[in-house]
Amino acid sequence: MKKMLSVLLILAMCLGLAGNVYAEEQVTIEFFQMKDEGTDYYEQLIEAFEAQYPNIKVEHTNVPDAETVMMTRMSSDQVPDVFTVFPLDAAPREQVEAGYVMELTGEAMLENVSPDVLAMTEVNGKNYTIPVSLNMLGIFYNLDLFEQVGAAIPKTIDELYALCDVFNAAEITPFTFADKDVWTVRQFCDRASVTMLEDPVGLFEKIAASETTAAESDELRLMGETIVKLRGYGQEDNLGTGYEQAIADFANGKAAMFFSGTFAYPEIVKSNADLKFAMFRYPAFNAENEITDRLGVNIDTSFSISASTKYPEEAKLFVEYCTSPEQAQKFSDYDGTPSSIIGVSFNKSEFEDMFVQYVQTGKTMSVPGNSWPAGFSGTYGNICQELIDNGDVDAWLQNLNELILDTYNE
Repeated sequence: MKKMLSVLLILAMCLGLAGNVYAEEQVTIEFFQMKDEGTDYYEQLIEAFEAQYPNIKVEHTNVPDAETVMMTRMSSDQVPDVFTVFPLDAAPREQVEAGYVMELTGEAMLENVSPDVLAMTEVNGKNYTIPVSLNMLGIFYNLDLFEQVGAAIPKTIDELYALCDVFNAAEITPFTFADKDVWTVRQFCDRASVTMLEDPVGLFEKIAASETTAAESDELRLMGETIVKLRGYGQEDNLGTGYEQAIADFANGKAAMFFSGTFAYPEIVKSNADLKFAMFRYPAFNAENEITDRLGVNIDTSFSISASTKYPEEAKLFVEYCTSPEQAQKFSDYDGTPSSIIGVSFNKSEFEDMFVQYVQTGKTMSVPGNSWPAGFSGTYGNICQELIDNGDVDAWLQNLNELILDTYNE
């Protein structure tokens, strides 16, 4: 909302890297990052960093189900020296409170970050992470296929259904879905709720307080029905299709649309550098409803340091390098995401219309998932995946109601 908007409007002089004192002997630090899409970028960054600081070797770790692996490693006191987090999720805050994360309050490199975004990541008024990017979620679309059928950007769910019918008539698969992966299903249901529910955060809180039930919510029922109906416009084996395959299928013209975030940009380009594509916001039920005329945004990549690292100065030097304006600009250009680092410009024409229409006008909402309690996220993805599999909206509403009562009231 306003805090998210302000970082994207700030124009200021970039601050250079501050000096650090580090050991003269050869040391090795581990860098654990959460995003498959960033692997190539970080390999190049590490190569450049090691050339500038030859006494520091950086081991780059990226594994499947990285968030779960990170929690396991922390619980066994095997915390990487430097790691990325999604700072508005519940887990990073719990890790701070458990003492696993180094406090960074007062570090000079924090001055490069938009104050409003930095404030959103504070835990008890202190800084433990340095956010470098935001993301926007929406529907990627193939410009050539849209032009082929004379399609316009849909503003409502009904218009989206009608567009899918047009693609079907032209024997073009409307959507490719990555429903094999629980995280992509959870993300779809979270982000889509920004335009399908007037107050997604408040509604779940009312259910938790037993002021209403999921089954009593017409909005939630319609949302569940929409999730199911849209899958009828997807590929045949949507539950057997993972994230990487869905990206490849979209990039190579096997479907006209693909729901994801700006962070998918590098993988799409890698799959097909010649693809002409853009993104539009997930439509609302009612185009006239000003409340749901908004875009879901989130703080994305953010850098933290282990409280128990043997090499705190070297770890800080690496984070300072990664979050400098120069590197943040390279990351924004690579990743396709707006930056939270002061002075970095957003140069992706594929997202320009959505960025101008929603972010620059303040029509944004921090994604509802940031308000979920610990233990909610993974199970929510599972029950949404079950909904896609069996199409039983009543069962989904019942499961959702039970999940909210169980996790919100712990």
